[in-house]
Amino acid sequence: MACPALHNHTSTLFSGETMSKRGGYAVTVLAAASLLCSVSIKLVKAAPEPGVCSGVLTKSGGNLAIVEEPEHICTFGGEAEGKILAVCAEGHYCEVEGLLDDCKDAGECSEITNVVSVRDTTLAKQQEQPPLPDALPSFQPFDLASLPAEIRLEIEPVVRTCRSPVTVVGEFSSYLVDHSERFLAFHFENVRCADLAAICKTDGCLHQIYLSEGNEPYQLITSTYVFEVELGHFDGVVGAKITSKEGTRVVRLPQ
Repeated sequence: MACPALHNHTSTLFSGETMSKRGGYAVTVLAAASLLCSVSIKLVKAAPEPGVCSGVLTKSGGNLAIVEEPEHICTFGGEAEGKILAVCAEGHYCEVEGLLDDCKDAGECSEITNVVSVRDTTLAKQQEQPPLPDALPSFQPFDLASLPAEIRLEIEPVVRTCRSPVTVVGEFSSYLVDHSERFLAFHFENVRCADLAAICKTDGCLHQIYLSEGNEPYQLITSTYVFEVELGHFDGVVGAKITSKEGTRVVRLPQ
């Protein structure tokens, strides 16, 4: 890369009388100008290029970022942050396509701008990762017949969307008694079958809470797609701690 200003200035310095009277000065200016030209060339920065960042959405230096492997992060802010958080939640695997540029103050870092697509790939990651040999999950057949008849009427249509035999891993249900009230919560993220499209979505997996008062039939009081639901007593009141992409909140039961 040539420096026109340097060429013009040194031509003047080395011409005729100027060269004879200011030879030392000319050499000094020439050296300084050459150095400045070299620095300006090195400061030329490559333009942002289309690319993809994929990894876990987490906190880095107090801000949200996507942590890639090995030891590389993708940062974002402003409009990009809104687009990403509308689909992905902290702790989830996210895949973001947009323009990637080098971060200003870090080497192993890219900045995402002009986001064109966002995918939450958490469920796909969980399904493709084989269990550890020393921590094999316990898969059990889905026992719909053991549920109360009124609950079967609600859950059976959901199970039919699987279009295959259904198994569960871990705890599919949780139970809480408070005086004459009985609560049952069902955690569909523990369901395994061929088609989970109706059970798990980008907002989380289906969770249902049922209430029976005084041994009356159970009634469905909550049906929502979130990450987790935990029954319990919170500040002395029976409720459910609900974790979703908006965060964690406690709601009083029954609502």
